[in-house]
Amino acid sequence: MAETAENTTGNPAASEGVPSNDAPLSAADAPKPDDDTPAPATVPSSPTQAAPTPAPERSESQPLTFTARIHDRYTIDGEKPLPQFDSPCAKAYEATDSELPGVKLFALMCQPGMPIRVGSIRKLRSSRFKGVIPIHDWGYVYWEPYDKAVAAVICEQPLGGSLIGAISTGVTRVGEYDVVKRVVLPAMEGIVSLMEAGLIHRSIRPDNMFFMDETRDEIVLGECVTTPPGFDQPVMYEPIERSMAPPSGRGDGTLADDMYALGIAIVIILLGYNPLRRLSSLDIIAAKVESGTYGAVCGKARLPMGVIELLRGLMSDDEKTRWNPDQVDAWANGRKQTPMQRQGQKKATSPYTFDKQGHLSPRTLAYAFAAKYEEAFKTLKADDNFEGWLRRSLGDEEMADIYKALMDHSNYNPGSANAKPDVVISRICMLLDPIGPIRYRGYALMPDALGSALAVETMVNQNAKAIVDIITQEIYDFWFKAQPKITSNHLNWQRTFVRCRGHLKSRDMGYGIERCLYELNDFIPCQSELVIEENVTDCTDLLLAMDRVSNKVETGTRPIDRHIAAYITTRFVGDVHLHLRAIASPMIERSAIGVLSLFAFVQHKSSTGPLLGLTSWVGGQVGPAINTYHSRTTRRELEREIPQVVRKGSLRDLFELIESAEKRRDDSTGFAEAQAEFAEAEAEIVDIIGGDDGKISKVMRTAQKVTAMSSILVSMAMVTMLFMLNVF
Repeated sequence: MAETAENTTGNPAASEGVPSNDAPLSAADAPKPDDDTPAPATVPSSPTQAAPTPAPERSESQPLTFTARIHDRYTIDGEKPLPQFDSPCAKAYEATDSELPGVKLFALMCQPGMPIRVGSIRKLRSSRFKGVIPIHDWGYVYWEPYDKAVAAVICEQPLGGSLIGAISTGVTRVGEYDVVKRVVLPAMEGIVSLMEAGLIHRSIRPDNMFFMDETRDEIVLGECVTTPPGFDQPVMYEPIERSMAPPSGRGDGTLADDMYALGIAIVIILLGYNPLRRLSSLDIIAAKVESGTYGAVCGKARLPMGVIELLRGLMSDDEKTRWNPDQVDAWANGRKQTPMQRQGQKKATSPYTFDKQGHLSPRTLAYAFAAKYEEAFKTLKADDNFEGWLRRSLGDEEMADIYKALMDHSNYNPGSANAKPDVVISRICMLLDPIGPIRYRGYALMPDALGSALAVETMVNQNAKAIVDIITQEIYDFWFKAQPKITSNHLNWQRTFVRCRGHLKSRDMGYGIERCLYELNDFIPCQSELVIEENVTDCTDLLLAMDRVSNKVETGTRPIDRHIAAYITTRFVGDVHLHLRAIASPMIERSAIGVLSLFAFVQHKSSTGPLLGLTSWVGGQVGPAINTYHSRTTRRELEREIPQVVRKGSLRDLFELIESAEKRRDDSTGFAEAQAEFAEAEAEIVDIIGGDDGKISKVMRTAQKVTAMSSILVSMAMVTMLFMLNVF
């Protein structure tokens, strides 16, 4: 592969190079995360892999003059940056504890929107873990450089500084005779203590190791919580499969991934430089695939004989044969072992050229195809030799047959969903590299990365379309079918994808991509635009936050959206599906009552105190529900009583006022009686007037009766008058 010093875009961290093979390792030259998009260095990154928001630049001429406080205890001083403790996506500043003023602390100010590992933070702050930098607390605070609230993690300062800093200044040296005692065993202690707590570090590298004591005897692993697992790692420190995905798609990983990263870190520390610093991501992966990780990293390096056995064990590309902590401990205690090295990957006898680069391995070819899927599709459509390359040069008849079937289907069924270029190349990539990540439209993710990938692409890059397509179009199904062996982990991951697909099929509130986001990420704040600045972390906080923002929203703003509905659905302990069904109703009055009933239910179950602002907000939008009462008197009574209930701040009382069973029953009864009275009166009128056909005849008969009666009365009057005249 051609050598290049370029790095693709997508990660704010620096590249993993140093000036020369002979130069000592310095703090500036320390290996840092390069850009790990699935594209090679010469390939532009896709829109889904945009670089995260950069951390604030430091300026000596314009010192920062702001502070922040966490829980009225920890003070973060913006005037005192500590760059030696920076993480790739978090800047460090001096912090103090009002209760323990003698303890030196620093705060890591995380990148806005970046999903952090809150679950790990909560475990790490609960007790002191051996071999890991202590975390004292965390919280969200307003941070002036970003003009918004960000997560801040309070850590204890390593009094001896960073390992890289000590080596670069010549204060300390780690050689073949003390690397095991000073680095390997302390790092293993940290890995094991995390493992016992159910945690994986996933950020082990030389620039993230520190001396906790001033005498520089105690080395600990640095923080691992300011980004998702593996996000900050350079390609070199990730096993082949995970290194083929961008930072957001690498996944939670396992203990074996930490062991692998430790092996790479030991090599860098012993050599004092990065032997692969000039290679692009694609070239690093190709070198590992073709020569194995140990061969690629250590092949031309002069390493002490005493640690070669350890390095071979830690850098085994087969996770099953990679050394675990017990094997490392046995080796450190003098019990020799023979690391089982993975057999080299299948190689072709002649390279297949794509994008001006030759590929002997189908795995590196899959990586290159995925980066330029449209060009790859055009190339394969026009190239009849690829099938022959699979059969003759690679010697894989089964792979060639499957490839031929895929292309035949594409040629003969151009209108089929599975015949689209992006789908075809996705399937071909997973055929060429079945244990690599799920690849689609320039994006890639390991199955256990679905949650973190969705969070990063939604909250940071704001483009999760590729992930949504992977789920809705069942691209993931091709990956599971391609696996040589199905494990329990595979089944669990597959169930997760299927469940998410079900959520995405529904357009109702409480489902969709929002439901997937919160269901797969336990601790991320609610992303609703109504409360996003409040950094809501549970349902009680949600109602309180909505109460706080109620006086800021525009009149008529609906107090619920898809994020709020999904957040309540996943975080609230209780069945809210009936409420969601009412909210989804096309009838505005039923939907309004659904919103009120949902918030009332949550407030009641959460034992939240009075919420005057939220109650007023919701109460201002129940007009359509009030109008469903037939009685004008009842409607007027409700309108008079609502302000009194709102002043109590009880959504439940408001709901019971509007949806009172007694009021509804009386209204229905009264309406039924009114209807009956109206019907009776109408019947009488009809009976009197009759129908149209008999109307004239009935009037004539009535007139005749009146005329006859009048004639009789006139006759009687005349007779009476004559009688009177005769008498007088």
